[in-house]
This record gives sequence, structure tokens and C-alpha cells, in this order.
Amino acid sequence: MNYNKLFWGLKGLSGKNTSHFSGRVLARINSCRHPKNGRCALTGFTILEAMIAIAFITIALGSFMVTFHSMFQSNHSLQYQTLAMKAAQEMMEQLKTIDFATLPAQNGLPFQVLEIPEVPGNIGSVSVIDVGGGNVYEITVVVSNTYAAPMALPKFYTRLISRRAR
Repeated sequence: MNYNKLFWGLKGLSGKNTSHFSGRVLARINSCRHPKNGRCALTGFTILEAMIAIAFITIALGSFMVTFHSMFQSNHSLQYQTLAMKAAQEMMEQLKTIDFATLPAQNGLPFQVLEIPEVPGNIGSVSVIDVGGGNVYEITVVVSNTYAAPMALPKFYTRLISRRAR
């Protein structure tokens, strides 16, 4: 194909003949990077190169998506773990204000964590053990959903232990 005929007599915005500019364009079009059998080979991406590039991009994006998914799952799990720790600390503070003589009556006391409404029933329990002949009690507060949790809710387990002396 004769490119000279294609660009001959083009007029620019000024209305002047721009054929002197078309010579530069033609020089670029007619230049051949990889001559093959005396003819110019077409340069560019083959479909195989494009498919390999798309495969690499897909693998990279897939790994980022897996990473983000695990981060969001971890964040969700830590949110519930924090709520469980807060509930256990609040119950421990309540047990510290109870009269020492009535502390053994709190053994086996279940309690409900209101900040986690997705878990039905009581998910907290209190254990009071005499470790010092009636003078020292070991108080254990456990908040857990490992037995009653729905499948979508992450598992958590929090245990606080404190000793209280007369």
C-alpha cells in the first residue's frame, strides 16, 4: 500500500497543507524493526502473550483477594473476642464487689453476654473454688461460644482467673 497517497494533501487546523508532517509519520510507519525475508514483520502482542499476561494478573489479583478475605475474617473474629473479654472483665468486677461470705454461692452461675446477641442462651459461667480453707477463693470467669455458636459466628473462648482473700 502506498502511504504517500494516503497522507497526500491533508490539511491541518490552520488550513495549510501538512504533507511535510506526513513524511515523518510515513517514516515511522515504513520503518521496520524486524525485517523478515526482505519484508517487514508486524510487531505487537500475540494472543499467547496476552493470555500469559492475563494469567499472571489473575493469579496476582486472586492472591490479594485471599489475603483480604482472611484479614476480614480475622477482624470479625477479633471483634467477638474483644466483646467476650469485655464481658468477662465486667463480670469479674461485679464479683469483686460481692460480699466475701456470699462468694461461694456464685459458683456455677451462668450469665448472658448482651453485646453478642447472635449467640442464643448463656455463654458465660462463673466458677468459685476454695483454695485457702475459706480464706482464699479462686474465681474463674469463662465466656465462650464453642458449644452453641451458629456456623457463621467465629469461635471464641476467654477465661479470666483471679484470687480473692478475706
